[in-house]
Amino acid sequence: MRLTTAHKILIGSAVVFFAGYGVWELARYLDSGAQSSLIAGVLALGGTACLGIYLRSFLKSLP
Repeated sequence: MRLTTAHKILIGSAVVFFAGYGVWELARYLDSGAQSSLIAGVLALGGTACLGIYLRSFLKSLP
């Protein structure tokens, strides 16, 4: 396996897990109203966006 393939798999799975965690935390916020869940959910979705942008730019830089 090439290093770029491993990197694509790792970053892609991180995007999926960040998105899942963000949705889970926002669902917890709606259920309980805990501010910490709202903050964690928003930060996780922000991380999803950042990693998604990074993955897209990484894929465009490949030959």
